[in-house]
Amino acid sequence: MTVLYVFGFPPFKEVREIKAGEVCGSLGDAARAGAALREVLPKKSEYSSRDDVTASRVDEMDSSYGTYCFVYGDGKQVAVARAELVEYENTDQWVKEVVEQLVPASSLTPFEAGDRAVASSRIAAIYSPCLSRGANRYLSVHVHLKEKGDAGDSELRSGLIELAENATVYAHSRARCDLPSKVNAAS
Repeated sequence: MTVLYVFGFPPFKEVREIKAGEVCGSLGDAARAGAALREVLPKKSEYSSRDDVTASRVDEMDSSYGTYCFVYGDGKQVAVARAELVEYENTDQWVKEVVEQLVPASSLTPFEAGDRAVASSRIAAIYSPCLSRGANRYLSVHVHLKEKGDAGDSELRSGLIELAENATVYAHSRARCDLPSKVNAAS
């Protein structure tokens, strides 16, 4: 049995903890995001993450902003976070076109954040006011858990909400939003 443990063969594979410095910048406060990731992600021996900035709002006339955060466990993608500046006619359309593409509508329950926020044990999404110029300029932020950890559904939902709130506060600042985010993430 000792040989199995030393070489990391199941069931003795070493489980490594996510460190704050390994968390995507787009998830906001690294210590807070790292703690939430530890709560929701499956146990793996190696973690990594990668930010991908698809559009960066550079001045008041620019109306584009977008980021992805890809989180990997043992080389496999286990979570994705997305923040982008969007325009939808209403929040129902946003839920249908953004959130329900990833999880069933029946799994979603609302929470207080932005103009609309929904979550399940697999996703947390926030539709937050951003720009006063133009109609319906909002931040759409979601954190999608592709592989669940050992926590119960309630803990998974809570951790995903924390990640989404943290990412929304970060995106709100980086996208140079001039409207209040309506998100009360702890600092």
